[in-house]
Amino acid sequence: MTADSMFTLKGKTALVTGASYGLGITFAETLAGAGASLVLAARSLDKLEALAARLTAAGHKALAVKCDVGNPEDVAAMVAAGWQHFGRIDVLVNNAGVVAEVTIVPEKIPHELFEHTMRVNVLGTWYCCREVAARQLADGKGGSIVNIAAIAGLAGVADFPTAYQTSKAAVINLTRNLACSW
Repeated sequence: MTADSMFTLKGKTALVTGASYGLGITFAETLAGAGASLVLAARSLDKLEALAARLTAAGHKALAVKCDVGNPEDVAAMVAAGWQHFGRIDVLVNNAGVVAEVTIVPEKIPHELFEHTMRVNVLGTWYCCREVAARQLADGKGGSIVNIAAIAGLAGVADFPTAYQTSKAAVINLTRNLACSW
């Protein structure tokens, strides 16, 4: 048995948030390489469309959907678009995230920056989990949800972005809760 045959997602669809940069691109390319059709989501539609074109040219199926994961209406529309286009979403990779308060000491972080980080990193993860899982549970076919956290979420780290650490700790516990519940 080859490594390629050990991991296949042929006939499956994966949704990757934050797919316009960095790890999101890597996750999308890896999942496509394993045979998955891709729903690519982020706020940068031009970058998503470029990635979708590159994947499609390589023989993969990809749909670019502009989405701000911090907006529950955007998330619902993104999941509906992916479900309608491909018939189902089997894998969700919650990769979208921000570090809005880099280089600011905790006592000087503006409330808006802290809230923005929490909205994207925690609420965005929750909105995506809820929308995808509700459909997966309803059709009874199961699925996989991968939430991207960080080691910084395991313990406090001095002089490291406060909201980011807090949000990643919340994502870790949210993931534990949902794993037990679902």
